[in-house]
Amino acid sequence: MQPELVQDLLELCRGAGYEPVELMNIGANADLMTPVLKQSIALREGGSAELSLVFLDKAEAGGLKSGWIQDNRARALLLLQRRDEARTIWLDLQQQSDETLRNVAEEQLEQLEVEERIPVIWSQVQLMAENNCWAFKYLSSDLISYSVFERAFLEEAILAREMDD
Repeated sequence: MQPELVQDLLELCRGAGYEPVELMNIGANADLMTPVLKQSIALREGGSAELSLVFLDKAEAGGLKSGWIQDNRARALLLLQRRDEARTIWLDLQQQSDETLRNVAEEQLEQLEVEERIPVIWSQVQLMAENNCWAFKYLSSDLISYSVFERAFLEEAILAREMDD
């Protein structure tokens, strides 16, 4: 364990108004990677993507290096609408020896590709709805996230199917 790094990360989080729960109970001989990744994810999912990036930068400057840190960096960049930077990281991660990391990078790149096509898909879905006199309940032009769009699209398909029964 690197006590100075842990202290720096604790201070960074607390200085930004976040209690770094994932860093609180690190044992003397513990591997820092898992708690650092968990804290980064908690920050990002808590709406602090920028702080998550700074947190990861500080962890790397303190000596923690991992493709998983880079993956988390790309995810934070994506939330900050810095898609090209995220894409570059995931393209680099596709060259890693860790098969799981390569697969995750590939999945993220596929999602980016689909998200970039959502406006075209949205236009086609709107035309199909107009031709069939459907009114959308879940879909809207505001949906740009792959997972949110996919779920809304499936909900609409279920509704359409139920209307035809």
